[in-house]
This record gives sequence, structure tokens and C-alpha cells, in this order.
Amino acid sequence: MLSVMSGLCKLKFYLFADDTNIFYTADNLDDLQKTLNRELKKLTLWLNCNRLALNITKTNFVLFASVNKPLKNVTILLGRKAIAQKDFVKYIGVLIDSRLSFKAHISSITKKIARTIGLFYKLRYYMNQKTLIMIYNSLIYPYLIYATSIWGNACDSIINPIFILQKKAVKAITFSDVRTHSAPLFKLLNILTIHDIYKIETLKFVHDCLNKVNPCQFHTYYTYPDNSHYTTSSSQCKLYIPMVRTSTYGLKSLKYNGAIVWNDLPLTVRVVTSRKAFAKTLKSIFISIY
Repeated sequence: MLSVMSGLCKLKFYLFADDTNIFYTADNLDDLQKTLNRELKKLTLWLNCNRLALNITKTNFVLFASVNKPLKNVTILLGRKAIAQKDFVKYIGVLIDSRLSFKAHISSITKKIARTIGLFYKLRYYMNQKTLIMIYNSLIYPYLIYATSIWGNACDSIINPIFILQKKAVKAITFSDVRTHSAPLFKLLNILTIHDIYKIETLKFVHDCLNKVNPCQFHTYYTYPDNSHYTTSSSQCKLYIPMVRTSTYGLKSLKYNGAIVWNDLPLTVRVVTSRKAFAKTLKSIFISIY
């Protein structure tokens, strides 16, 4: 049994409750297909030895590749049955597509939010503004805040439909004309735009990393440059900006963008250690700009 499991070292397993995900990378599709099929045979043997079985109808895979590389179909077998190839997969509530554009995920939550916008036009005649804001924070805001630091840096053409729906929501709550400038309405209602939600969630992630209050694998995710030339303490220095290889993915990565937005913060904000106070300060800063 141990020898079977030791042969699976080429695959990376990520488990969450009863959901199991396997990751593998290769330089070309032929090597990827051969290696995966060989390793999955070992996995099938391990499952059989432990009297376990996978539901093949609920098992699928997706190929990740850069936008300048064409995607091809490959055959991945599990127990002599082909696994379905998808354009995107759902991982812990986020739809991850083959190009990492998050178009499928954003499209999904856009449809859910759009169904809620109509409620405001009906409820605003029977509820006060405070109650309508509570409904917004209950039915719309959760979609905007969940894993935003991952998908919130998508291309403007993909993420702008969410911003448009937000503008419709604040105009409905305030009985404003469709031609009214929306920025003052966001400020009046103390509601953040999707673009600033992304920045704040990213900054909160960086803050957690630096204060080591999130999982230990992120404690060194962000680092300070060699501060031998600084007269201040390391906590007051700006973060090291990592080198990136591609403008398509590297410049949009959480590691790169996290350091960029953190360094743009005033020093008085960067040194705040309390997470609650840090988040409250960030919101007031962004709202004040509207």
C-alpha cells in the first residue's frame, strides 16, 4: 500500500472536505497525458485496495494554458474511463477557466446580481434607505467580496458589467436618474465599487501575511527589501516588488499586485497592526475619494 502511494509523488493533491483536486504541470501535452494516465492508474489501484470509488460522472479536468497557445483535446483515463474535459471547473466556489480570465466566474455572479437589482426598484417605495442598504449588503455584497483578491483583477471588459450593475443599484436606492453621476451616490451610501473592493481585499490579504495571521505558507509571501540602507524599521519600509515574466499573468498576480497597492498606502496606514482598524481605515480612504 505504501509503495502505491509513494508512486503518486508527481501529482499534487489538494483536499477540501470531500472535494479532491489534483494538479500536474508539464512542458508539453504529450508528456502531460502520458504521465497523468500512468499516475492515475496507480491512484485507481490505491482506491481499489482501500475499497473506495470515484464518481466518474462528477470528475472532470481542465487544461491551463496561456492565451497565445492553442488548447488541444487530450484523453485522461481513470479506471479505463475517459474523464470529461471542461472549459472551466469550480474550485471552492470559484469558477476557474483554462485561460485564467475568470470570465465564467464573473459572468455567473453578474447574472445572480442582476436578478437582485430589480428588487430595489420595487422595494424602494416601501422601505427606507437604510433597509435597502442592508438588503444590498445581504444579497449583493457577498458575491463581490468572496475571493475577490483572486478574480477581481480581471480585464475591464470582463469585470465592468459588475460595476454597471452596482451603479444601477445605487441609483435605484437613491431614486436617481439614470444619467446621474454615480460616484457621489457611492459616497452617500458608503458603498464601495468593485474595483476598490478588489484593492481592499488584496490589502487585507497582504496585511494578514505580514502579521502572520493566515496559513503559514503565506507568512513569507511578501518580503521587505534589504533594509540595511533604511533608517526606519522593516515594518515601515515598502515591500519588495517581485519580477514578473509576463504582462498577461505576472502583472495581474496577487503577489505582484499586493506589493504594488501596499506600497501606495500612506505610512500611517501601513503600520496599523489591528486588522479591524486597518480595514476600517482603508474603506474610509477609498470612500473619501468618490
